[in-house]
Amino acid sequence: MPTVTFDTKSEIAELEQHLLELQHHLLELKQYILWWSKQGIEKSHKDSAEERYILYSSAKSIINAKQKRVNLLRALVYA
Repeated sequence: MPTVTFDTKSEIAELEQHLLELQHHLLELKQYILWWSKQGIEKSHKDSAEERYILYSSAKSIINAKQKRVNLLRALVYA
């Protein structure tokens, strides 16, 4: 596995800031999923199962992509 070194504390601080921002976005997305799930239960009779699956899958794929970025930055910062 390649090693990564940082020359300055400012580079580490910048990575930590990006990590915090990504974690914040991830939390917002997870909150949206919870809100959407609650709304989905309330209006499940109106939407088709296919529509619910598409919306859920889209939100889940965004969360997964953000989580991968968070994990990568976390590994870089704490390596």
